[in-house]
Amino acid sequence: MRYSGSIDCVRTKPGWGLRQLDMFKKRAIDDLVRIAVAGGGFRPDASVKQSSDLVRIAEAASKSGAKVIFTGLATRTTDDLAQIGKAGKGCVFFDDEL
Repeated sequence: MRYSGSIDCVRTKPGWGLRQLDMFKKRAIDDLVRIAVAGGGFRPDASVKQSSDLVRIAEAASKSGAKVIFTGLATRTTDDLAQIGKAGKGCVFFDDEL
């Protein structure tokens, strides 16, 4: 499959495994906010992050139009997801399938 340059390349580019997804797990929240403000889209495992931090990332993505796909949020409350989604203004997606 040809690399298209989209966010989905994390799952479809040959030779890329789940290991590539871990690159955002250890990044500081401030770094993720900076990446989102710059317009960079990414797919972090959000299960290890505070909801308030996810709101900050979502707000940053909404300012630049970056697409952020949060995974690992199956146990979050609907109120938490709604708050994150509201902050993202259409730039944030939730996906628990890897």
